[in-house]
Amino acid sequence: PTLIFIWDSNSSVCLEELGFVKAAWDKYKDIGLNILGISVNESRPALEQYLKRAPTGFAHTWIDRTAEGTLIKRLDVTAIPFNVLVDSQGRVYRYDVRSDELMRYVTRMIERGK
Repeated sequence: PTLIFIWDSNSSVCLEELGFVKAAWDKYKDIGLNILGISVNESRPALEQYLKRAPTGFAHTWIDRTAEGTLIKRLDVTAIPFNVLVDSQGRVYRYDVRSDELMRYVTRMIERGK
């Protein structure tokens, strides 16, 4: 399974959610969980600076949230943080699950071999 975590390191709500995402990573990284953090920070250097101070261990990329046709617009993300769980077949399993609910769904996916 893959978790796509859309976030901004300048948002306290996103940083709180990052704690739950990191907990899922720490628990399941060795048994198949993939995580991709997609930052919508105002700039790539802002993301890079944050990750130097607080590395997560999983992959990150940056996208311009204002660009037409971005993933943000395609997923109709209206608020961040925003999580998307994708199963091993590439199908979306759950949209916008957060906090403790995120860990429950990740655990369920791992246990069911999704």
